[in-house]
Amino acid sequence: MRRSDFLLHPEVLAFLGLLAQIMDGSTPLRHYWVSKNGIVFSCDTLYSAFLQYQWRGSFEDKLRSFAEHRRLLKGALEVGGEIGKCEFLTVACDILLWGRMTLKALRPFESMPPDEMMRYLRETCHALRPHRADLSDLSPVRYMNSSLSKVYSALMPSLPIYDSRVACALRCLVRLHLGGDPSPHSPLHFRIPVHHVGGVRCQTPMTSSTKVHAEDNLKCAWLLSGMLERPGLFFKVGERKRLDAIQSALFALGYWRMEDGAYC
Repeated sequence: MRRSDFLLHPEVLAFLGLLAQIMDGSTPLRHYWVSKNGIVFSCDTLYSAFLQYQWRGSFEDKLRSFAEHRRLLKGALEVGGEIGKCEFLTVACDILLWGRMTLKALRPFESMPPDEMMRYLRETCHALRPHRADLSDLSPVRYMNSSLSKVYSALMPSLPIYDSRVACALRCLVRLHLGGDPSPHSPLHFRIPVHHVGGVRCQTPMTSSTKVHAEDNLKCAWLLSGMLERPGLFFKVGERKRLDAIQSALFALGYWRMEDGAYC
């Protein structure tokens, strides 16, 4: 399956129709949770969920941080060799620490010779580029999880981060739309990454499969690109920031499972 096949699938088209109403606020989206640190979240639209995004600073802080990460990662790949490898790993460590992830996801890269690592990153970026990716041709992607999704997203701005919070939000939105979980064969079947779940996400089976995570990361990218076609209230956000804004709204929603009746 490619992006065009996904976006033209009848189930996806119907879901995007509902998401367009949620994006413009004509269909309210109500959600509430209190974090273990006492942070209170409450929204009545997807846009108001975005306005409450906080993670290591504000939304604008996140954009500035990732812009710098992207610049440094691009420079590391251009330099190549041992120096490029060291620079890449340093930036990747910063990204994982920002995401409060463990650094063990970088172990495969630490043991790779520099030329092999650079070749792997180029091939993986090619396979995961949303506009040209094919779910049947993801063999170059040998390492993928919630941690590395953040690193790959920094390498490719069009690839959103797919972690347990984003996955939980998408899975809840699909469940509420369908009135139940989708078929395992549905293009709207999103799995929850096993990393960094913490017991507050959707109570559904989790996956640690690289292939499954890569597939769902791409489907997330394709779905968000469809949502951008009718941005609704997100029109208030600059065009270059909208993908990050929608993703941030999903991140805010996905701290806790959404209850039935969230759509009103």
